Amino acid sequence: MTGTGTLEDPYVILTRADLEAVDDNMSANYALGADISLSGADWIPLGGIVANGWSAEEFTGSFDGRGHAISDMTIHADEAWSEGGSLFGWVSGGVKNVNICNANIYLSGAFSMDGVGILCTESGDARLENCYVSGTIHLDFSSDGYATDVGGLVGYTWGDGSFSRCGADLKIITTGTTASGGAANVGGFLGYNTGLTTTSVVDVITTLEAETDANGDVDVLLYAGGIVGLAQGNITISNCRATVNLRGDVDGAGYPSRFGGL
Repeated sequence: MTGTGTLEDPYVILTRADLEAVDDNMSANYALGADISLSGADWIPLGGIVANGWSAEEFTGSFDGRGHAISDMTIHADEAWSEGGSLFGWVSGGVKNVNICNANIYLSGAFSMDGVGILCTESGDARLENCYVSGTIHLDFSSDGYATDVGGLVGYTWGDGSFSRCGADLKIITTGTTASGGAANVGGFLGYNTGLTTTSVVDVITTLEAETDANGDVDVLLYAGGIVGLAQGNITISNCRATVNLRGDVDGAGYPSRFGGL
């Protein structure tokens, strides 16, 4: 990568290898200099996979997409993961002007995952501006897997964060017969918001499509909304729009529950 990693002279990312190298310095400043395809090998979230109680490394720097796209990110996660199905694991810095297109995240096996989002799993005190994501999160509950805090852009957020002029086009597909699996806190933009300080969401447009063919004795989607799945902290939402489409074929009690447009 060219550049020195400062705000005035950020590292310029031109290839997948350059993007993977962000892991080497999670406090530097970066900018995309080209569109990047992540097709082929599975993506490992920047900051690392969270497993066995270990936390992903925090990204505290800045990332400017300069209007470029990151496309075709694919992640397969199972019981070895506890969170981290995303481009970044944990962001508390700034991300702006980036498009993440055609992402596919697959959860299968006896997974127990807390936090899934196309851009990042977790954001604390982050500033996200002019970011757009699109993709599908596939949830296979055949082995009674369970996921919480599933969002189009971010899985869960806390702290004094802000999200402005962003968008998400998220599709959720659930399959499998389950006795105890499911997903909770599912949002087209944010999965779960918590914290004592205020999170601001301004000028956000989302589309959430949920297609469920999962069957069982539990609610396979619990607390779901077009913008936020579940908000238990201080959050302000202004000038936002959400389109929600829910369809599916479920047997037993495996129906979506507490599903709202916003």
